[in-house]
Amino acid sequence: MDFFSRFYGDTLIFKPKNVLLDDLGTLRFKRELMMALGKGEIKTIIINLSTVKMQDSTGLGALLFARRYAIGKGGECVLVFPAPKVMNQLKQSKLTDSFRIIDKDEEYQALKKELEESLNIPEPLEEEEELEELEEEEDNGQDKLIYNGMPEPAVPNDDDFTFEE
Repeated sequence: MDFFSRFYGDTLIFKPKNVLLDDLGTLRFKRELMMALGKGEIKTIIINLSTVKMQDSTGLGALLFARRYAIGKGGECVLVFPAPKVMNQLKQSKLTDSFRIIDKDEEYQALKKELEESLNIPEPLEEEEELEELEEEEDNGQDKLIYNGMPEPAVPNDDDFTFEE
């Protein structure tokens, strides 16, 4: 059972890997989620549920916890690619309207684009323009982005929503 979290401005992408959201798994899920939420001012939580194998009522409670947190901060909780068993339980519990659920590739691409646009990342410059811009450099808010040791700011990518098998 692994958890991955990545931050983009005020958005957290949270991915549990091969998790059973039963009593024990839910405790760990909530603990890891709370630790990630404690690292910044998070408004929007995107939870990838593609590798969640099973979920019981305690797992639903953990998702509702994430939703309450995000709504309390003026954001939303988005569930991405919920596994079929998880989706069935959300439907049976009549919770599908409580979350924004992304389960189609075109919706996922739109979510990625929406996230990229919210970060206000400037378009790449030509080399000559880049040299001129360096002299006039001003704060563009990118200090809130993760660079992960790279010279470019982190932008959402497919790895944030999928796992290598």
